[in-house]
Amino acid sequence: MRFLVPLFVCASSVAVSAGVPGAGSSNGTESLAPKRFILEVKDGVSIETLAAKIESAGVRVVKSFKSSAVFQGLSVETNEDNINSLQQAFVEVTKAWPISRIKLAPSTPQAAFSDDAAAANYSVHQWTGVDKAHAAGIFGKGATVAIVDTGTDYTHPALGGGFGPGFKIAGGYDLVGNGDWPASPKQPDDDPIDLSIGHGTHVAGILAGKSEWYTGVAPEATILSYKVFSEHGDQSVDEDTLVEAFLMAYEAGNTERIANYFYSKADVITSSIGGTNGWTDGPWATVASRLVDRGVVVTISAGNEGDYGPFYASNGSSGKNVLAVASIDTSVIPALPFEVTFELDGTSNISTLAYLPATTRAPTEPFLEPPTPIIPILFDICLPLPINTSDLSKVAVLARLGNCTVTDQQKHLERFGAELILLYSDNKPIQSLFAGTGSMLAMIEFKAGNSIVDTVAAGGNVTANFKDESGTGRVVGAFNSAGGIPSYFTTWGPTFELNMKPDIAAPGRNIYSTYLGGGWATLSGTSMACPYVAGVAALYISQHGGRKAHGPGFSKTLIDRIVSSGGAVAWSVLDPPQNEAHSQPPVASAWAPVAQVGAGMINAAKVLSYTTSLSFDKMELNDTAHFSRYHKIDITNAGPEPVTYRFSLQPWAGIDAQSPYYDDYIVDSQNLEPRDIVPSVSLPPGEFRVQPGKTRTAQLSFMYPEYDPKKLGLYSGKVLISGSNKEELSVPYDFNLSWNAQDFPKLKVGLSYGSQELRWDIFEKDWHEYNWQYPPVLGQTSGYIGSAAIYAHSGQSWAFDPASEDKEDTIPLPMFDLIRGDMPTYQNAYSLWWFGKLANGTYIAPGDYYWRIAALIPFAEPSHSDNWDIWDLEGVPYITVLPYTP
Repeated sequence: MRFLVPLFVCASSVAVSAGVPGAGSSNGTESLAPKRFILEVKDGVSIETLAAKIESAGVRVVKSFKSSAVFQGLSVETNEDNINSLQQAFVEVTKAWPISRIKLAPSTPQAAFSDDAAAANYSVHQWTGVDKAHAAGIFGKGATVAIVDTGTDYTHPALGGGFGPGFKIAGGYDLVGNGDWPASPKQPDDDPIDLSIGHGTHVAGILAGKSEWYTGVAPEATILSYKVFSEHGDQSVDEDTLVEAFLMAYEAGNTERIANYFYSKADVITSSIGGTNGWTDGPWATVASRLVDRGVVVTISAGNEGDYGPFYASNGSSGKNVLAVASIDTSVIPALPFEVTFELDGTSNISTLAYLPATTRAPTEPFLEPPTPIIPILFDICLPLPINTSDLSKVAVLARLGNCTVTDQQKHLERFGAELILLYSDNKPIQSLFAGTGSMLAMIEFKAGNSIVDTVAAGGNVTANFKDESGTGRVVGAFNSAGGIPSYFTTWGPTFELNMKPDIAAPGRNIYSTYLGGGWATLSGTSMACPYVAGVAALYISQHGGRKAHGPGFSKTLIDRIVSSGGAVAWSVLDPPQNEAHSQPPVASAWAPVAQVGAGMINAAKVLSYTTSLSFDKMELNDTAHFSRYHKIDITNAGPEPVTYRFSLQPWAGIDAQSPYYDDYIVDSQNLEPRDIVPSVSLPPGEFRVQPGKTRTAQLSFMYPEYDPKKLGLYSGKVLISGSNKEELSVPYDFNLSWNAQDFPKLKVGLSYGSQELRWDIFEKDWHEYNWQYPPVLGQTSGYIGSAAIYAHSGQSWAFDPASEDKEDTIPLPMFDLIRGDMPTYQNAYSLWWFGKLANGTYIAPGDYYWRIAALIPFAEPSHSDNWDIWDLEGVPYITVLPYTP
């Protein structure tokens, strides 16, 4: 099966247009116009001297990076060069990357009884074990967390009300300013306030917010805020700005008391930013991974592109040692409170219940002078009510949600004067309904509705008092019957190199937190899950110390504790409120795969309190041809007594990654179904005893199962390790069956799988493939004319308009770290328009040439010709360039 599938070639004179992947994406990452690169330089090289040398060659230096411990390099802009030519021209350069621009992923916005019916205070901490840490008095004091985001509205009372030493937001920097960058130049300053976007403010509240009724994960942690989005720009950031922010966060902190206050260097860096690019070696991912090697825990959101299915990992979070954080729907969501008085047999009880208002008219103001009687309607309100139904105009009507439209149900009640309607359901999760008519509408919890019905049926009375508490920001927790599953939007891994991603999951849907202007908001996204994990890391550091106390190996230890704490999550790929049938596993014992949720839901109680700890490399079994069979886990018993451990396998759902409908494409989430694919695993037999204070190594051996290779089976699970001390930890594994059977990617309008390099090279007509050398060098490689330089705005319009467009605005090929396309619409496709310009800035002369368009096969060595899949152009790899005007 071929690697590249040609779609079309249109030629007029020398102008050639071909549909290929790589130059832009609507899903978070888009190529930053043509000519921007990050260069890493060798140790010991003078950055200033190299910058002068580069500029003397006509290349503009945009930024210098001088962190000798982590990264030394430059960001540059050039009209003529590509990655190969830059590395060939400047021997001081060890690596070059094209710079990508990353859009801020939109966070999904939401509408900001008896004792058994009462709503709890809003918190998701009981689902993650953070409540146990708080009960033990652990709140993050002494830990420093850097947030790289849109800045922080530090004036918010729940975020400390100020900025600088002594405040919760103790430091940071605005790298871009409050203008409209990138349309105009950056205006950096030392005030990272979030004035208009709100994303970073919400993130900060999740991590460290604190009010009378709200508590973030680590409310006593110190926060450093780094702002990388401008207030009036296009809400995008480039990778060199992110690299700069991460290096600043790593080096921030002071060793002397300032104003009688001290904060240490960042122990944790968290960033809820990402765009589709499932490669581990991009510049941002590389720097982030190196920071982990130096003792910093780095968490980056996995992304919100779950609809596209597996192999869609994001750029920063794809870093080898970075914690990529997926999102889970929890079983509690924020809801508005209202007071209900239950009266029965001479006794009275006042409870606070939860309601979610309709998306249109809702009871946010007193309906009548309280109390308002609640009258249950026991009929099916999808049918017209009996003609003898009493007047409903002065009461709150309670009814069970029917299976017809909400509008029809409202109309049936409004015929009898209903103006305030409360609905509840035993088979649908509580949600904000659409009110299609004039009555006020809200949904309450099933248990609350039942309690009201039971009280009235027993001869009692129930009244309601709807207070307007919008100014306080107070919410309560409502039970979400569709919780405990992966968020439908959470991005799937693994990376294109089959590295395990995401790593861990946390609550990310319907998350309530701080917002602009002292307000509060409910947002959804892996952006909300990411700071939660950072907060758990801060709790551990506050108890045990961070990189300053333990050195560079500390981060690996903590990351292993976080990953091994994860718990299995039920299978789901759709949005439960709209697809209730999918709110539970569709097959028995189906757990969400590692490619969707990593190790599963984080458990802070295990991270902080377990005396058992595991040390391991990721159990990435790779594909059939590169199978990694043997793995080991080091088990340390830090407790006072010997512990006996037992091992077991917990298979999670497998999937068929091959689309069932479109040849050579990865399946999207709508067509994913759980498969029973279980490997054979040899585990330590019987009892595995570890003495106190000692470490033993457990050896494991895997063998891949028999499965149809054409389906590209992707399977995963966990090795469970249960101790006699009642502690249970686990290590995830994942595996892919037979990539060789597919020879990915295939070139259509978009790549059907990611490729690390796409080339468009032109040779003399008599050149043959057996003469291939990598990389081809002009003047050294026999027959090599050069690489194409494509028009920077290819495909953005139906045709090139010379009156308004500049044909000199080009991108020199090759292109690197390309993401796969999305069938069947070919999202993320790239159009390459070639006007005859070569990568070195010259134009090709008229004549006959050999034309080679090729994509590098995954895991392949580029110096071998057979590791490239070459577009054969229907068997005629030649092009005739007619006389033309450059």
